[in-house]
Amino acid sequence: MVCIRVKDNAGGVPDAVIEKVFQPFFTTKPVGKGTGLGLSVSFGIIRDHGGTLSVENDATGAVFTITLPAVPPEMTGETQPHQGASPTIS
Repeated sequence: MVCIRVKDNAGGVPDAVIEKVFQPFFTTKPVGKGTGLGLSVSFGIIRDHGGTLSVENDATGAVFTITLPAVPPEMTGETQPHQGASPTIS
């Protein structure tokens, strides 16, 4: 796995909203200043690539952690037998 951590020093994500930050259209910004799609879209893209995106607070700010497979499954040599109409040939 590959792990990427992005940390800020802006005080963190308020506890009251930390569980909602990846929901589509959720934003803490004023009307007209944010769509609330950035983290949701990022979450979906990372998930679709077999990874995870999470957030937690530390002493100074928010820490976003992305994990992704280092090698896609199709490149590891671990293949599944193809099930077709013909018998399997070894």
